[in-house]
Amino acid sequence: MKLTEKTKSRIDAINEQIEQYGAMTIRQIYYRLLGTMALNYRQIQTCCKQGREVGLIKNSQIVDRSRPIYGHNVHNGMESYLTEIPDNFYLDYWGASALRPQIWTEKDAISQILLTEANRYNVPVYVTKGFLSISNKQRWGGYNALILYFGDHDPSGLSIDQDLKNDLEYKQFKRIALTEKMIQRNSLPSIPVKKTDPRAKEYIKTHGNKAWEIDALNPSYLRSLIRRSIENSMTFVLEHKIKRQDNIRNEIKEKLKT
Repeated sequence: MKLTEKTKSRIDAINEQIEQYGAMTIRQIYYRLLGTMALNYRQIQTCCKQGREVGLIKNSQIVDRSRPIYGHNVHNGMESYLTEIPDNFYLDYWGASALRPQIWTEKDAISQILLTEANRYNVPVYVTKGFLSISNKQRWGGYNALILYFGDHDPSGLSIDQDLKNDLEYKQFKRIALTEKMIQRNSLPSIPVKKTDPRAKEYIKTHGNKAWEIDALNPSYLRSLIRRSIENSMTFVLEHKIKRQDNIRNEIKEKLKT
């Protein structure tokens, strides 16, 4: 396949985003390039397809998280299983804390960025994928949960966390992103409000006809938001917890040798 110079230039722009973000969904790439290149979603999709076909974009760098795989982790025998046990031990860093932070997001597309940062603090990440079901509202959270919420600034995005705050009795619920201040500070590109959204009418009254996606945030800025939001509630020294976790893992390894 022979690519035009325009297509090659577009693929270069896509690879620049991948270098910053790591593996991305096509929708993430679209929102990151929104406002900098006159491309619609289908054109981004085509560029990603052609780039992979000619080897300019690695297949592993474009991900589709909408189709999970279910099944068991299998092993060749007991020895291979035992070697995995120590590294799968995670210390409860927050056991003595009054509040236990949890990262919640409506967007599965950014879940891996959230998880990469949250894992350092042994903080879980929950993906609502829109409005949370009644069964999960009853199951998630906990009486001492501190919910740190990351969502879009659009009719549904603002309504999701309001719905959670109305229906759930958590000690604290904080919208970390997106906020209007962040949108202005980062000069995020906007998209038109979807008029088909039943919440559009009320949203437009307050915010106008523009909406913003959290995917458009610079990845390094998003990562710093995650770290700061968690660290603000820490009452312990992280390095001490990490050291204790490593010590326990080493103890497990020693016991498995006997």
